[in-house]
Amino acid sequence: DLGDKKLTSKAGTEFGFDKLVIATGCSPIILSKLEGAGLKGIHYLRENADALQLYDSLQAHKGEDVLVIGGGYIGMEVAAAAAIVGCKPKMIFPDSHMMSRLFSASMADKYESFYREKGIEFYKNGYRCEAFVGDEDGNLSGVKVSLDGKEEVIPGKICIVGVGARPNSHLFSDQVWEWESIFLFVACY
Repeated sequence: DLGDKKLTSKAGTEFGFDKLVIATGCSPIILSKLEGAGLKGIHYLRENADALQLYDSLQAHKGEDVLVIGGGYIGMEVAAAAAIVGCKPKMIFPDSHMMSRLFSASMADKYESFYREKGIEFYKNGYRCEAFVGDEDGNLSGVKVSLDGKEEVIPGKICIVGVGARPNSHLFSDQVWEWESIFLFVACY
């Protein structure tokens, strides 16, 4: 009840408030519309269980190519972790440099140079993921990318997608909001 500044739980307990913060978190953007989106070997990170599953997958594919779609925090961290484990990460993103919303080009260049020294390859400056490619058993075998109208398949049995997140606002989609009284805080991890 926004007028009386009360929040009632499912169990019926009432809580009074002066200011209400609703921290719903985020969910990763899933590339579900791409061909092959349901193949085994495609990972998204949201929960601890996702990270544990990815860790096991990286351990099982040491020395192999690992595809990382996205050049933000998730992409950077996963590529670094994959390299530490002994995989061969390939970062794929359309921007001119990693962390393009936060890093200047010169700052990103320092990170990218360091990453290259660790064996991480980059497909950037317009590269876009067009489809996931699989084998006859439903396992990922690569990612089809395009650049300037040309397509190629980058091979890999594991792909981590880190292209952003959307707020979990659906939890309150049937509510009427008086935004002056409520601050909706979305913590994306």
